[in-house]
Amino acid sequence: MHYLWQVGFNAFEIKHGKNLQDAVKGYDTFSERYQATWRQPLPLFR
Repeated sequence: MHYLWQVGFNAFEIKHGKNLQDAVKGYDTFSERYQATWRQPLPLFR
C-alpha cells in the first residue's frame, strides 16, 4: 500500500476478512524515500 500511496493512489479496497488497522500500517512501512514520488517530488538527497 505504501508504494501505491506514494505514486498518487488515494482510494483502496481492503479484502473482506482483512484487518483495516493492519492495512493502514502499510503507509508507514518506510520512513524515508530515496526516489521522487508524486507525494514527495524531491528525492531525499536534494
